[in-house]
Amino acid sequence: MVKCNICNNEFRNLVLHIFYTHKLSSVEYKARFPDSLLIDKNTLTLMHKLSPALKTGHPNYNINKKGCWKKGQASWNKRPLEIRKCIICGREFEVKITSRKKLCSYKCVAKHNNSAERMKVIGKIYGGIPHEPKFRGAFIRKDLNRYTRSSWEANLIRIFNYLKIEFDYEPAKFYFSNGLSYIPDFYLPSLDLWIEVKGYFKEFDLLKLKTMYNEYPNENVKVLDVDGYRFLSDKYSSKIPNWEYKK
Repeated sequence: MVKCNICNNEFRNLVLHIFYTHKLSSVEYKARFPDSLLIDKNTLTLMHKLSPALKTGHPNYNINKKGCWKKGQASWNKRPLEIRKCIICGREFEVKITSRKKLCSYKCVAKHNNSAERMKVIGKIYGGIPHEPKFRGAFIRKDLNRYTRSSWEANLIRIFNYLKIEFDYEPAKFYFSNGLSYIPDFYLPSLDLWIEVKGYFKEFDLLKLKTMYNEYPNENVKVLDVDGYRFLSDKYSSKIPNWEYKK
């Protein structure tokens, strides 16, 4: 822990504390207290272990791409809606007419992906081994005892557990002035860091990420992309049990 020289309270990371409480930037604080630390040594060690894999999503990613919809086609937020019935719980829910969605919630997705009927299908296609390279998607990982949307997210949780890093999975939703919202994948309280796991960015994903940086400039958001994930995979896949898709 690091002690604040102004109020004598202790924190893992002083940067946001001095900004919000004492209205000082880290540069101004260091000018007043040149020998003081802003981040404790354990937190710095964790940051050095993860930092080569994480990137700032803006401005490294290009938002100015051509639209993904065909010319003359209605934009995604103007398409007509229809009522569908969830194939798991039977609840009716509203969805855009072009969507392939058949399940009403992530709880039903988890039930569907872990159902005996689906496991039989998976067994026929992939030999019943849940860690084969083609076995992807959202389901409950038994070794983690939690639902995750992808193998990348599951493996990142295994890394956090291995390094004993405290984390929250999708703990908050950020609302934007343009009506959109955004849920980062992970929050690391010890680093005061949000992590977005993304192997491929569609135009809509880039729009949300850019809006997040513009409207919440004080939130520290990093992106784990293909290169970053490969770095972590090469480093930890042989050390961590139940790693999905080992080479």
